[in-house]
Parts: sequence; structure tokens; C-alpha cells
Amino acid sequence: MDRFDFYFSYWIFAWCCIYWTNFSQNIPSPQFALIVAFISNLALLIAMICYGTSAVIISTFIIVMVLIKIIPLSAIWSNKTINGRDIYSTIALFGIYVLWIVYWGRRPGDYIKDIRDIVLHNKPSFPGMSYLLHA
Repeated sequence: MDRFDFYFSYWIFAWCCIYWTNFSQNIPSPQFALIVAFISNLALLIAMICYGTSAVIISTFIIVMVLIKIIPLSAIWSNKTINGRDIYSTIALFGIYVLWIVYWGRRPGDYIKDIRDIVLHNKPSFPGMSYLLHA
């Protein structure tokens, strides 16, 4: 199992937690990042179903998706509209994330391998899924 900080979804979730604490009124909303992440996870879920990934893996993936994407998105959905600052903040955070994974010796291709392992080989490669299945 990889570390949580090697997956951008958990960075977005951490951003949501910081946003919810409301320490500063100047924190951009993670709403745009959550929508993009949800859409990409929805595409992955469809691929899992089409390729016959096991029901246990699909169920675990859905649980993690609900916990770190759907609940946070629904909690901030009506707060405000998405503006340019939110989009630029998402892009900046993604840039920092890429620098982080490269610093630790990971490559973007490692993430693609993890997706392939989940979809084709029924291996729960994402940390949240591994934690739920082996807890």
C-alpha cells in the first residue's frame, strides 16, 4: 500500500478539511477540484464495471469515493460559485503535488499502473481501499 500523500484525491480531501475549519476567510473553495476528481472517479468506476472488477473492490471504491469526494462536495455545494481563483488554486495545488511525488521518486505512470491493477487485476492499490479491506 502506498502512502496517502501519493494520491491527489487525499490532497483535495485535506484541502476540504482546512476549508471547513474556516481558519481564514481567504481560503479558496475546493469545489472545482472535487468536481474534477469526482468525474475522473466516475470514469474509473465505469471502467471497473465494464472490465468486470470484483464487487468487493467496486464496493470499497464507492465507499472511499463517498467519504472523500461526495460528502465533502455536498457539504460545500451551496456555499459559493466556482471562480477563477478556485480553478487556479486547483492547478497550483496539482503542480505542487506533482513536484511532491517526483521528489519522493514516484512517476505519474505509477498512478496509471495502480489504476490498471484495480480495474484488471482486482488489487486494491489505492490507500483508502487497502485500509478498508485490510482493517
